[in-house]
Amino acid sequence: MVYSVSALTCDALPDIQNGIWNSSKREFLPGDSISLNCNAGFDMDGSQTFVCTMEGKWTTADGVVDFHMPQCIDNSKFLVCSSILNLFN
Repeated sequence: MVYSVSALTCDALPDIQNGIWNSSKREFLPGDSISLNCNAGFDMDGSQTFVCTMEGKWTTADGVVDFHMPQCIDNSKFLVCSSILNLFN
């Protein structure tokens, strides 16, 4: 008798405003990874790289299961805050 074990797959992660995933695949096998790159002028808030598990779930590269989706934040907002803070130092 032959038994087969099929691993679950992970669906593609959602599009992120002002960012692009390094793969256009719609389905990922366990062990596959995907990384997010923010467009010019935007900085990453959150994890950049995710890995598909044998259970068909995404984790961060360091194994965190309960994560918030990353965002690409306009870095000019950081520059304004930083400039204002420098006025008081």
